[in-house]
Amino acid sequence: MQAAHTKLGKVDGKNVSAVIPDYLKERLLIDAELVGAGTDVHDYFKQTPLHDSLGAALDELQLGGNVSGRLHLDIPLDGEQVRATGEVALHKNSLRVKPLGSEMNQLSGKFRFDNGNLQSDTLSANWFGQPMVVDFNTQEGERDYKVDVSLKADWQPAKFPCLPQDLADKLGGSASWKRRIAIVLPHQGMVSYDIGVDADLTKVSSHLPPPLGKPAGEARPLRVKVSGGLNGFTLTGSTGKQSHFNSEWLFAKNQVTLARAAWQNASGGLGVFSFPNTVMLKTPQLLLGGQVYNKLTLAA
Repeated sequence: MQAAHTKLGKVDGKNVSAVIPDYLKERLLIDAELVGAGTDVHDYFKQTPLHDSLGAALDELQLGGNVSGRLHLDIPLDGEQVRATGEVALHKNSLRVKPLGSEMNQLSGKFRFDNGNLQSDTLSANWFGQPMVVDFNTQEGERDYKVDVSLKADWQPAKFPCLPQDLADKLGGSASWKRRIAIVLPHQGMVSYDIGVDADLTKVSSHLPPPLGKPAGEARPLRVKVSGGLNGFTLTGSTGKQSHFNSEWLFAKNQVTLARAAWQNASGGLGVFSFPNTVMLKTPQLLLGGQVYNKLTLAA
């Protein structure tokens, strides 16, 4: 069967073919070209037998804007699981990584899917107002669902959107960096994540007080690791061989609490930060990295 056009929910299907190539194998094969809004593509798959696989993947990686692509459905006529494979082309779309609550814009490139397993090419995007490249993949398992995102960029720290102007005025140059984000979404249990950041601060100049100040041209590699879940995270790292730091942050009742922090310098001295008993910031609305937080309270 051939059709020039059909509707898959609100998504346009073009050049659709449906074939049973071998009646003995009892399989229906459907091929189509898809054009539609990313949200409509998500909604269509959530209404199909693929709602727990491809639909679940699009729950965690949410596409905005219009997309196009190819779809191949392998449908067993004996009630076994449907397999959906294909490719999606992006052009200046948005991508919201739901577990991180963060959104990228101007996303262009392609990714492929095999049910709930997604694999992208290297994509170009804007994040926090600066250009970068990104690739991602997801893996559907029996016990959990994994999302891996890799990022790479060369950014100007002074242009970071949520940085106070008086702090931005003390920074110059650019820093190349790469980041890997690994998220585990268990079918039962708590979400966990690991984030690793490596940056080269050689070209950055900083007029901040020691140990954060440095002239441009002075080598200053930065490594940061974040591990945690929905209850909080640990943040550890180093700046070259000179300094090491670690801290623990807790989430509770819409508050972020700094539980502990320490900084060790090159001389071997260990500085444990002392904090007042309570430092609290309340604001009716905070715009941070393009995300709006209402009635926010930060306590440390």
